[in-house]
Amino acid sequence: MDLRDHKESRRLYFLSLAGAVVILLGVRFHFFPNDANQPTWKGTASQTVDGLISAAVAAILVGIGYVYFSNRAKAIETIAVRPRQIADEIAAAAKGADCWKLRARTASYFVRETLPILAKSGAVDIRLELLDPREQSLMTLYKNFRATHADAPKWSAERVKQEICCSILVICLFKNRYPRLDVDLRLNSSFWILSYDISKAAIFVCGQTYGDTAIKLPNTSEFYRHFDDDFDASFGHLESIQPKLAEELTIDNIFSYEESSTVEAIVRMFADLNIEVTPADAAALLAKVQEKHHHT
Repeated sequence: MDLRDHKESRRLYFLSLAGAVVILLGVRFHFFPNDANQPTWKGTASQTVDGLISAAVAAILVGIGYVYFSNRAKAIETIAVRPRQIADEIAAAAKGADCWKLRARTASYFVRETLPILAKSGAVDIRLELLDPREQSLMTLYKNFRATHADAPKWSAERVKQEICCSILVICLFKNRYPRLDVDLRLNSSFWILSYDISKAAIFVCGQTYGDTAIKLPNTSEFYRHFDDDFDASFGHLESIQPKLAEELTIDNIFSYEESSTVEAIVRMFADLNIEVTPADAAALLAKVQEKHHHT
């Protein structure tokens, strides 16, 4: 307990010590007055009482120095962001941002909501870390984890892979449409739960389930540096991938081309990344892009 933060405890502390000093002074001068001819035991007792008085006075002085003159440790600033506020907070941070870091399992929310805002901000350095869809055991692990949540029936290992591949496709389409986006996309074969959205202004730490409260760490918070360092340490050793489609295929016009040729181009793109996607899978990805992204 910090006395600087508890007024009543502080008052009790000083009153108790002051009362002890008064009582000890009374005992000292009433029962053990200064007398050169007093017995030895009285002299020893008076010295003991003098020591107790000195200790109590010292405790009062130290307490005063601590409460009123010591430097308070810098508070670690964190902000709880309620579920209804998360989208607005992240959107506000993304507007005008010139860099963005993301660690997310599938990045579905990012490509649907945040990426379109960043694309309109001009030149943006984007670093993305996703689960590796080539690792079937990782897809199964995530599906099994989701089995503990209310939306478990909606999830399968195939859906996890599809969500990630859809995000990779959308990122590629945005890069074609907005060439000033500098995207470094990397895949992680490890599993994690919390996702990070990192701008220069703040870090948003979001949970797994829709409706969870998020944590916002302003760049003035000590934790900002810790989470940013954690991201950089993980990101630095991951494999960078470069998904490429024909430049004419963008997020704006992909549905204006013949579907069969577009499907073929998507299959080739993922094959170059060593990610197995069949023509049927590619067609499903196209449908998912059209379904989920209001900007198409």
